[in-house]
Amino acid sequence: MANTNCKPEDTLNKQDQIQSAYAEGNYKYALRLLDDLVESAGPIPEWDRYRAAIMYKLGETAAAFDAYRQAFALQAENQNRIFNDVLMMAQSQYLASSEFGEKDEQVTDFISWGANALCEAKRRGEVLFRNGDFEAALVELEAAFAHCPTDSELANDIAVILYRLGNTAEALAMFQVAHKLGGSTELVATNLLEVLEHQIDVAAIDAASDSLPMAEALPPGRVVKPRIDGNYLHYPDVSLEVCIGDAMYQRNSSADCFVLGKTWGMVEALLKQLPTPPKRILELGIWKGGSVVLFNEMFVPEKLVALDFNTNVTKYLVDYVSQRKNIALSLGVDQADKKALHQLYVREFVGQKLDLVLDDASHFYEQSRASFEALFPLLAVGGIYVVEDWGWAQWPGDHWQVNEGGDYFRDRKPLANLIIELTLLAASQPSLVAGVVVESGSVYVRRGPANIESDLDLDSLILNRGRPIPKLY
Repeated sequence: MANTNCKPEDTLNKQDQIQSAYAEGNYKYALRLLDDLVESAGPIPEWDRYRAAIMYKLGETAAAFDAYRQAFALQAENQNRIFNDVLMMAQSQYLASSEFGEKDEQVTDFISWGANALCEAKRRGEVLFRNGDFEAALVELEAAFAHCPTDSELANDIAVILYRLGNTAEALAMFQVAHKLGGSTELVATNLLEVLEHQIDVAAIDAASDSLPMAEALPPGRVVKPRIDGNYLHYPDVSLEVCIGDAMYQRNSSADCFVLGKTWGMVEALLKQLPTPPKRILELGIWKGGSVVLFNEMFVPEKLVALDFNTNVTKYLVDYVSQRKNIALSLGVDQADKKALHQLYVREFVGQKLDLVLDDASHFYEQSRASFEALFPLLAVGGIYVVEDWGWAQWPGDHWQVNEGGDYFRDRKPLANLIIELTLLAASQPSLVAGVVVESGSVYVRRGPANIESDLDLDSLILNRGRPIPKLY
């Protein structure tokens, strides 16, 4: 029986303790705290998923799946999210493990159970689609549509798969069916943009339908490119001014136009490295807010979190974020504080793997290294970690080569040291780092399938025949 004298502030304190214990890897202690919380405050539905995640970390896969089943049954509004949590967990375990034992069978059983619980053939088709088996997914979804020919969402999903399989005309025809059945305008716009981005003849769209609508608001996981006008990038409700060099310091953000310290070329270079549009983004470094606004408008992510060591940011960014539930700012966070980074991750992403991490913060070697060691393991397989402005010690010009970057950089080790280490890490641990792409403005590090549950220790992971790695000074 719950303790009716439990105060709200006690519950919040206990929740903070659970998050801290989880972030530090003290899973047994986190579970004990969670049990205490339930005993004192009563059942808390939104923590059922957290219990399942803790049980899985403890290696108790069957108990974890039981907890997920309970959460699934009690939270009708979150069933899709819960099932997707388990699906990602299952995919991660499948990719990271070379053994197919009891746990893998339990993963398979749960996926099968969840698929049947969520509309059988339709859900099986969605699972197959996620795994890239488009032809099998099409068979399942067409079977489901035969039994439910008025389901506009099913028609839309079939259209997407037909397009992925290269059957553009059939895709547009089925898309027309979805629209006539009352399909979401957002989904209509998604398919149209997919066709337009790949430069397929627009006449094909006209032939399929005379009234395919566009939508300004798109679902998560899309790339929405701006209208470019000189140094300005325009979106329907906000614009960005591209500023580099002295202009970055001279210009200020406003309510309808934010300063972006990146060229459009740098943005396009990032887009080339992304395997899919990122849904969960963590950005280190806020400054004048331009990147936060750009990534939200461009990717429409499920969650975007930006942190900064400074406690003050432009009020216009605060206003922008306050109107959007998918963005969070975390101020006063030292990027070298691994514990704080883990707590932020657990609090904001609830254990879901990240798709994109961008480090545009201090540009100091030691601090950036600490961030990488803490956050790279939290990326999903195939996720991208970006280190920006890595070559400041090698940039030409008197400010950098004579004045050594001024007071801010003068006594700092070059950030290029980290890039050298990450390149060596890719050679030493190819299952951890699938690849490193070095460009003049940024470096892109792709996450491999290795299962890493704790912070990295670059010193022990980088191999060099037992010899130290020389440092740049």
